[in-house]
Amino acid sequence: MQRQSNIEILRIIATMMVIMVHTAFLSLGVPQKFDSSGLAISAIQIFSVPAVDIFILISGYFHIKPKVKGLGNYLFQVLFYSIFIYVLWLVLGRCRLNVQDIKECFFLTEANWFIKSYLLLFIVSPIINTFVDNCSRRTHCIIILSMLAYQTVFDFATMADLSIRSGYSTMSFVLLYLIGSYIKNIQILLVYVSVGIR
Repeated sequence: MQRQSNIEILRIIATMMVIMVHTAFLSLGVPQKFDSSGLAISAIQIFSVPAVDIFILISGYFHIKPKVKGLGNYLFQVLFYSIFIYVLWLVLGRCRLNVQDIKECFFLTEANWFIKSYLLLFIVSPIINTFVDNCSRRTHCIIILSMLAYQTVFDFATMADLSIRSGYSTMSFVLLYLIGSYIKNIQILLVYVSVGIR
């Protein structure tokens, strides 16, 4: 597939946003006062939060094409960095060897939600791709609106559904993936219409 420079720029911006969202409160501290510096730190954090959503929208736009090699690369990368950082922390004396930390290295705790949510999205992406490629735009739109309504009622309004976890879950990733693929379909439709008009 031909690269699109605008999407590549968006990826770079989203990468920078991921770094910012993980370092803003960590490096600058959680604001204690409602002053100009507190507002600036909060603004950085708020601006950076949509980074993950942008990545998933891009995945939906281009469709994940799951292969065993791709899955292997993903697992190798996340495990390499997870284990490397843990060993480095042990060597530097920043932590001690314990079962809980070892489980966290292999993503067997509640930490590292993104890695597990994206892994499941990767696994189910062929099903989603088949649905998107074979359904009508109307059905596609209805599914998106239905999922948005469900999320609004059972998560944001009542905080009752643990499967959504305020957007930090595979279900939310599936919704974003569907939105990304819908944007692509609408874009293709607009191109056909514009060519037809000419």
